[in-house]
Amino acid sequence: MTFICNVSGNPTPTVTWFRGEQTVGTGKTLSFPVFRNQSGYYLCVTYNDLNVTLNTSAYLEVHCKLKSVSE
Repeated sequence: MTFICNVSGNPTPTVTWFRGEQTVGTGKTLSFPVFRNQSGYYLCVTYNDLNVTLNTSAYLEVHCKLKSVSE
């Protein structure tokens, strides 16, 4: 999975990615393999040295095929 936070500015903004309260990455691109426990909101927070902060979020919903157990 890849999320892209396409930002620009002067001074150049710093980008931090969050899932809940946890930091999960930095930089404009967040990439990771997807597993069923990774559904949820991913938040891109940008800020620069002029104390300008912007953010946006995306919701990732992961669907998994159930495996049947043969007895």
